[in-house]
Amino acid sequence: MIYIYIIAIFVPVLILLIWLSNRTGSQWLQGRNSHPKLWQCAFTDEAWPKADEALYWICDSFSLPHGMRHALRPSDVILGIYRRYYPRPWMADGMEYEELAMHLEEAGHDPTILNRSHLTVRDLVVLHAGCPGHNKEETEQAVPSDRNNPSSHDPSDGPTTPADAH
Repeated sequence: MIYIYIIAIFVPVLILLIWLSNRTGSQWLQGRNSHPKLWQCAFTDEAWPKADEALYWICDSFSLPHGMRHALRPSDVILGIYRRYYPRPWMADGMEYEELAMHLEEAGHDPTILNRSHLTVRDLVVLHAGCPGHNKEETEQAVPSDRNNPSSHDPSDGPTTPADAH
């Protein structure tokens, strides 16, 4: 009879440990440089608070350190960020997309925008900052990708392309 209790405790703990070991979390973001001033330069003084708020939402939804929000790249794909946390389709998620959808809805945006598989950090920031004519090349130039920075992780360190999202 004691064996049943041991198995009933051991198996769920083992499953939890395997799940936690497969979760990459925010490790991919740790090797990136943070560029708050450069992100800020990409937006007008009026649009900057809302742009920064959108970066905050992404960090809040994915439990990323808020201080690292300026290390996000404009070209990071939202689904790619999600896949960094849950690389296997059978893994239960922490409701990150739903939380991000709530932030969007509370701000008066259509949360179905999250259904786009190639939605980027830039797309969300520009949507919330209210900069429909914002020049995406300007943001790319203002916020460097760190790909040539030897102190950053390997170029495949984060979800920066739509291919990373699958």
